[in-house]
Amino acid sequence: MAAKYLYGRRVELWVITKNQTYKFYYHQKLNYSFGIGFTVPFSDSTTAQTCSVSVMNLSASHRKIFKEKRHIKLFAGYSESGVGLLTEGFITHTQPYSTDGVTGTFNFDFKEGHDENVKKKVSLSLGPGTTVSTAIRRIAREAGITLGKLKLAKPGAAYKSGYTASGNPVTLIKKAAEKGGSKAYRRRGILCVDDLSKANGYREHLYLTMHQKGKHGGTGLIAEPVYNEDDEDSKKKTVEIQSLLQYQVSTGSIIQVDNPVFSGTKRVQSGQHTCDDSGMITTMEVYA
Repeated sequence: MAAKYLYGRRVELWVITKNQTYKFYYHQKLNYSFGIGFTVPFSDSTTAQTCSVSVMNLSASHRKIFKEKRHIKLFAGYSESGVGLLTEGFITHTQPYSTDGVTGTFNFDFKEGHDENVKKKVSLSLGPGTTVSTAIRRIAREAGITLGKLKLAKPGAAYKSGYTASGNPVTLIKKAAEKGGSKAYRRRGILCVDDLSKANGYREHLYLTMHQKGKHGGTGLIAEPVYNEDDEDSKKKTVEIQSLLQYQVSTGSIIQVDNPVFSGTKRVQSGQHTCDDSGMITTMEVYA
């Protein structure tokens, strides 16, 4: 597996309106402070994550573009390996422009999601023998939810007497996924259902080792893996992995770790991507 050395940071921020897509770029240069910073959390929950972004020295006319409910896409990466989508969603809150006399900062939050107008409640009545996968797809269609991966541990699971339900569509999908032996979660804002087996995750083909002397950034790891002490009584223990930012990583990603403390092919449970003046980092909780 070829290593990609991570240097020459790149960030792209898109604001999408009905008539136009506005694109803001940061390309790292010598003695140039970051123009775009962010915190992008991800987890194996169905709850939509809230992400935060800061943009420096943004003109008044450009700040007006960032209105609540507008669609945001955030990309990051490096000059050698290119950029990739971290996440997308819709603006929920903007803060007043602030300045220290030299640098001005504009901050806003957005909630992850692919669909803006999802119904809060759906009602369905399906006939005897309806499979769990069919029920999940129907709930998503009725609610206006874009459904990502749908993988059930029990693909033949069905409702012998029929399926009748009314309520929050995400809650209904979560419950149906459990009947199929799987779990519902969000990946880059898109609702997915997966059986959570290692073999059926998202293979990102990432090989993470510590920094190699003489190489630009090594192959990712910037700290020794740390076992999560809070998981002592848990059946599924996790380990924290910290690396230079890897845009490919999100919930369900399969990564290969090579370290004396902790190694192997592991599945990502949760984490976050962060970017500020000190650098770009991806922190991951992986199943031990």
